Amino acid sequence: MSQEMNNAVGAEKNITTDSPITAENTAPKRRGRSRKDVGNTVPASVKNTSEAKFEPTPVLEAVADTPATAPNEPKTSKRHYPTISERLAAVDDNIARLTKLNESRVTLIAKTQAALEERRIALEKSTKALNDAQAKKSTLVELQNRPSKPPVVKAPKLSPEERQQARVAALERARTVRKEKKEARMAEEAKVRELVAMLKASGRSVEEFFKEVSQDKE
Repeated sequence: MSQEMNNAVGAEKNITTDSPITAENTAPKRRGRSRKDVGNTVPASVKNTSEAKFEPTPVLEAVADTPATAPNEPKTSKRHYPTISERLAAVDDNIARLTKLNESRVTLIAKTQAALEERRIALEKSTKALNDAQAKKSTLVELQNRPSKPPVVKAPKLSPEERQQARVAALERARTVRKEKKEARMAEEAKVRELVAMLKASGRSVEEFFKEVSQDKE
């Protein structure tokens, strides 16, 4: 312990007296040698001679030639290739899985088609209801835009005497109309009798007369 203290004191004296204070002097010195210095040591007897040659030690060469491997690295085994039986078993499992998947999808498609048919029928019903609603709206709009009818003027209420007079006047008008129709019918019948008499006097029949009239029209 005392020797180390003396060495430290001597190193401080050498720094303060012999060399100026620089970063190299004040920096802490590393213990031991670096890896660059390993194997490059030169004996002190030939340190200052020109014939000094570098001879690496065989131990360091052996260490440098050994590959760097992890101490606990497991050894790799050969790759295992499946046999035909194993491959057949894997294919059978895949076939079973795909068969089950296809069956489930067929069932799903059938359910979807049934739901689609129901929705198609519901769409037809809703479309028909929509058309009916639009037609009803058109009718209501037409009624709304139709001009209003003039107010109906009711006939004044008649007294019993006035109603009797109106009834007698209506009967008289009806009697006059029937009489005029009867007179017109009698006049037509007289003309027809006169025509028939003229045909008999000429010696021609009614059929021959009508035939001549039709030829004249053509």
